[in-house]
Amino acid sequence: WDRVQKMLSDNAATQRSGSNAKEPSLLAGLVFDERGNHLSPAHTVKSGRRYRYYVSQAVLQYRHGEAGSVTRIPAHDLEAAVSDRLHAFLKAPSALMDCVCQTDDNAPTHQALLDAARERAEAWPELQPSEKRAFVRAVMVRATVEQETIVLTLSRQGLRGALLEAATSDRPEARRRKN
Repeated sequence: WDRVQKMLSDNAATQRSGSNAKEPSLLAGLVFDERGNHLSPAHTVKSGRRYRYYVSQAVLQYRHGEAGSVTRIPAHDLEAAVSDRLHAFLKAPSALMDCVCQTDDNAPTHQALLDAARERAEAWPELQPSEKRAFVRAVMVRATVEQETIVLTLSRQGLRGALLEAATSDRPEARRRKN
């Protein structure tokens, strides 16, 4: 009984995270409308082709009056917009420094953060969806979808931690430890 319960629990966690999906939802659990309703991943199949969306929970729960101005948005479009914006942010040193640097940082730490961001930005187009998803989950708090804009809220500590982790794992002595 315990083994079956563990298997059911593990399968539920895998399904919730989408880690085994052909097309994982990059922003699952992170997207909201301007009224604070979650937008959940959903899909439909037409003529054998799968179309992914993010749909307002207010609409799915028949609370139409509580829904924001965007009730459904194509997943590919939203994920591409968020991915492109994060990629551009990683390539913008001054904006990045304003976000992740702390007053007690020294010059080598600043340089390590910039180098890690530059390397991540260069690798971004070639990253696997699971790698992008892990980074997005580490650095983003939420994406709020409005009629004309998408507001991204990032975690300063999450971004700093992800970049510092990448910086330390890319050092020669860290690579030797891995091998």
